[in-house]
Amino acid sequence: MNLITRSFLFGLSCYAATALAAPTFNIVQLGLADPEHTRNDGYEYSTAIQMNETGQVRGYSSRYNGGSTELGQSVWLFNGTTTIDIGLTDLEHTRNDGYKYSFNYPSGYSELNHAGQVSGMSDRFNGGSMDLGQSTWLYNGTSTINIGMTDAAHTRNDGYKYSRSYQLNDSGQVTGQSQLFNGGTSMGFSAWLYNGATTIDLTLTGPEYTRNDGYRASGAYDLNESGYVQGSSQRYRAGSSGVAADLGNSQWVYDGTKTTIIGLIGAGYTQNNGYRTSFAGKMNQSGHVYGYAYRYNGSSLMGEGAWLYNGATTLDIGLNDAAHTRNDGFNDSRSEGMNEAGQVRGFSYRFSGSSDLGQTAWLYNGTTTIDIGLVGPEHTRNDGYKYSEAEELSEAGEVIGWSSRYSGSIPLGRSAWLYNGATTINIGLTGPEHTRNDGYKESYADGLNEVGQVIGHSIRFKGGATSLGQSAWLYNGTTSGDIGLTDADHT
Repeated sequence: MNLITRSFLFGLSCYAATALAAPTFNIVQLGLADPEHTRNDGYEYSTAIQMNETGQVRGYSSRYNGGSTELGQSVWLFNGTTTIDIGLTDLEHTRNDGYKYSFNYPSGYSELNHAGQVSGMSDRFNGGSMDLGQSTWLYNGTSTINIGMTDAAHTRNDGYKYSRSYQLNDSGQVTGQSQLFNGGTSMGFSAWLYNGATTIDLTLTGPEYTRNDGYRASGAYDLNESGYVQGSSQRYRAGSSGVAADLGNSQWVYDGTKTTIIGLIGAGYTQNNGYRTSFAGKMNQSGHVYGYAYRYNGSSLMGEGAWLYNGATTLDIGLNDAAHTRNDGFNDSRSEGMNEAGQVRGFSYRFSGSSDLGQTAWLYNGTTTIDIGLVGPEHTRNDGYKYSEAEELSEAGEVIGWSSRYSGSIPLGRSAWLYNGATTINIGLTGPEHTRNDGYKESYADGLNEVGQVIGHSIRFKGGATSLGQSAWLYNGTTSGDIGLTDADHT
């Protein structure tokens, strides 16, 4: 056997040994499996809900009484080494038959942060079988703390208390809401922030926010990593109660020191009886918030105004020119998404006199609001109708969306587009394969990345109305290319 043959066989044997070697991995069983969480026939039930970037996991396990009777559930955290029961389990949270029930929400909610802290809720009892509400808590990495509001104003005369959490950030701050009482009567809800050390009542309490019987209602709905909170409080008419007292709401931001009313609240956004209301979207890490508010003329609803709170003031960012205002003054704009730079995408309805002429997609770029849809003859009906929708906004200020196509008065599908920060580009596949014999084309932009590349799809045709499926494509910043499989096996 020569040297080359021996070398070849040696290499082959090494390859075979490597190829046949068992992969190395480690599987850790999660959940609580002690006698308290095992039925007398050996049945156990555990579910993992959410995992963070360090491999810590939250979940829950069913509880039993040593026999076949279910006794609630426990919330647990796998901290990378062991699984810990982290709900509230003291006498206040244990029924006289041993029942305990702790829970938190599915993985769409931020209830496990990157530091391994977890927020959740536990049912309360009176030492017997009576339901006494629920407590909200934070497992801070060492112990579980009751963080809801538990003073006399938040306790019913039979001892009932009810708190719930909304959001947890990576600093261990939590927003939530606790029910208010007067004796045995519910008096609304308080909004609060647990700031890592104490729980702060964020409820707006002046005459504007307190009904004549003392009822008030606030909620803290968004929390960023700087500890800013976005919330809402109900407004009331002095001297009135029930439905007659309703004056809408105020949106606000708490910045760690003070609470600022945000949203459009001027005369054009207030009914002649004082009613006004705003809706807020997500807050970014700078404390900017976008939303929209109802518009009024006297008691008449006159559309909606899109707004942005930029950390200092609230700006009206919708399109309010003649093309977007009906002849009776009706104007309707919505803000739909915002990036970390405080740029906002949205839309405004179009009019000619009293006639509806479609919708304009726009971008507020931090300075001004720009029409970003496709608006040429191909995308304009013979009566001037145009319709564009902005669907996704990147951190770089680029937007994808679609615009309706026409030939005279006849609808001819839709075009996908990208606004690249300077101009709007038709990016769908538009060749003969993707054009029906009457000129109909239909393209969709399905995703946008931070370097301006777009994925999408375009409907395929053969001659007349028959659809021949769809093509997947990538717009790479210069051109769109079909990226699906088009060989005989896929045709």
